[in-house]
Amino acid sequence: MGSGVSAHRLRTSEQRDAAPHTRADGAVCMRAYVEEGVPQSRRLHYWKVKDGLVEPSRVVLHDDMAP
Repeated sequence: MGSGVSAHRLRTSEQRDAAPHTRADGAVCMRAYVEEGVPQSRRLHYWKVKDGLVEPSRVVLHDDMAP
């Protein structure tokens, strides 16, 4: 695995142009690698709040796409 974190917005569907999951306060759900190259690699879901803060949500298996 390389140095650094690979993160992207967690989309509401598998379509590449789908809207990201957002909360009523405008926070956007992000998804980042925790593991790579193993079956059902773990991912970190977190909320990126408008003021720049980060709120951890949960660690999930690769196929779990719920915020």
